[in-house]
Amino acid sequence: MRRACDWCGQMYTARRPDTSRFCSVTCRKRNFRSPRPPDISKAVTNGKAKPKVDGSLAKTIRAELEYLGLDETTPGVLVLDLAERIEAPNTTDSSRAPMAKELLRIREQLLHSAVDEMDPLHILQQRRETKMTEGA
Repeated sequence: MRRACDWCGQMYTARRPDTSRFCSVTCRKRNFRSPRPPDISKAVTNGKAKPKVDGSLAKTIRAELEYLGLDETTPGVLVLDLAERIEAPNTTDSSRAPMAKELLRIREQLLHSAVDEMDPLHILQQRRETKMTEGA
């Protein structure tokens, strides 16, 4: 079965069509090693409680961005605006699909740019930077 690699997009012949996702070991490792967005399913991070929402798209996105401290950034405001436009009653179905696709793309970029302060790797990087500046 031919399919596209989840990392690079190159078409390849999958040996195991049901579980194969990457065209090579390199792509699989790059995917595994790529930065992950912080897990907002944790109950508490940095003293902040997990956001609670009523289910509407705009309120869910707003709560998520406020929780991560990204609600005041330009991409954050753009994502909120897109969510409100998608939910607007005068929005046609044909315009919702491209807006939803763009919302997901920008939201993914935002989540990858967020830093989880409790991430062990982030804590080690901060310690290393502190030692480097003190030693210089």
